[in-house]
Amino acid sequence: MILIYPGKDGNRLDEYQKVLQDYELAFFGDELEEKTMADIIAQASKDNQRFEGKREPFLFFVKEDPKKLGSLMTALEQQGLDTTRTAILTDTNKDWKFKDLYKEINREAEYFKKREVLANVVSSADPDRIMKDEQYGKLMLTFYEMLKAPQLEEEILDMALQAAASLK
Repeated sequence: MILIYPGKDGNRLDEYQKVLQDYELAFFGDELEEKTMADIIAQASKDNQRFEGKREPFLFFVKEDPKKLGSLMTALEQQGLDTTRTAILTDTNKDWKFKDLYKEINREAEYFKKREVLANVVSSADPDRIMKDEQYGKLMLTFYEMLKAPQLEEEILDMALQAAASLK
């Protein structure tokens, strides 16, 4: 089963259903934000009601094979559907209230967005400037090395982005 909180994309439920037609789907909206994910699994609607919410969309994979998730995400993205905020049911998160799980997933999404911005800075670095401007070259090398780390403190990432913005 895939739980779908369409949020601001409430008018795109048909598109989610089309892409995920081979899967059991259930939908929910802001009215369940105080419920645990386990409660939402039990209460979510399996019909195509028009759920809307104040947040960005969220997908919660309840019983899906993790090996299939990559192709599912690609199919959703190709349809232009937001897959940024996604979680898989675990023993831990089943007892989280939706609003708390969403807050954590959203925080992670923002973190990865920042990493992507820094990666774009590095990938679009000016090769001539790297050779001519020592400070610029050192910063690009530092950013590159930072991105190799699997986990980077968000404060350090923010400082790197500020430094990158000052180079323009």
